[in-house]
Amino acid sequence: MKIFIKKFAMNVGLTVAFLGSTHYMQGMVVHLDKTLTEHTRRVNSVAFSDDATLLASGSLDTYTRIWNMYGDQQERSYGFIGSTDWWVNSTAFLGDTTTLASGLGDGRIVILRLGENNRWVERQAFTGHTSQVNSVAFSGDKTTLASGSDDMTIKIWQLEGDGWVERQRLTGHTGQVNSVAFSGDMTTLASGSDDMTIKIWRLEGDGWVERQTLTGHTDRVNSVAFLGDKTTLASGSDDMTIKIWQLEGDEWVERQALTEHTGPVNAVAFSGDMTTLASGSDDMTIKIWQLEGDEWVERQTLTEHTGPVNAVAFSGDMTMLASGSDDATIKIWQLHMPIGGVKSVHSI
Repeated sequence: MKIFIKKFAMNVGLTVAFLGSTHYMQGMVVHLDKTLTEHTRRVNSVAFSDDATLLASGSLDTYTRIWNMYGDQQERSYGFIGSTDWWVNSTAFLGDTTTLASGLGDGRIVILRLGENNRWVERQAFTGHTSQVNSVAFSGDKTTLASGSDDMTIKIWQLEGDGWVERQRLTGHTGQVNSVAFSGDMTTLASGSDDMTIKIWRLEGDGWVERQTLTGHTDRVNSVAFLGDKTTLASGSDDMTIKIWQLEGDEWVERQALTEHTGPVNAVAFSGDMTTLASGSDDMTIKIWQLEGDEWVERQTLTEHTGPVNAVAFSGDMTMLASGSDDATIKIWQLHMPIGGVKSVHSI
């Protein structure tokens, strides 16, 4: 497996005016800090490690790349993990900076581990799915991995010793599964599918049980994300909407439909402080939404990508937003709180 080294430095100092493209939204400045151009085809996935020091990306060019986000503060730097024979649809860190999962187009899930001399090596490959893996997600306690596939199933994998073992196969969707996400308390799993539904699964005893099917979308569901706990869920769809779902008692109900995108919504992600939602779309934009009272309100549209936006992710420390696009780039956006009551910010 070929290993190539890539390192870059990022300025994380707090400022109120920037060179280049700068955006102002209520209580926050969004600054396009850097564009990463090493991928050669569509970027399908971006994911931060919990401590925000690493970013992983997966692409149609068959590479998983691992980026050191603070090269000016750490001597070590990581390059991309050499080509597989199939494209990379999804990436997810196991919380820390030493384990990464990649879901591939040939149906495998590959676990990468940081080994000697700061080199990433393949530790395990799962072969349970019979078609491409579209989404992988780790539970917060780092003991469970969920995967969604074109084979219309979700698989639950459990960590036993140093390896991952298949524990359950969830069926019920009638179309490919595009996205899976765990709730913050690890008792609920959501899945979005080409069958236009979202399924809610609950952990009962040692197994996951389907509890509800959400049917508000009118086209395929591309992305699902929980707002920290298990009571709020966002979904993005080819019907060009984002739906906000709320748990009331034992039932999930639709609370809001966000309709400002003009193309399919491919990705949704909540910030760690649970006040901000980012969405990426075929309309080539990222929209930033903020919670005001009980409603989500659009605060900013970011237009720097030149192709559909397939992936968005906030860093856990709320200093960065990453986005991946059909334009083969990853954009890193710096998030800053204004100093001393700044009212507006303009590009210089």
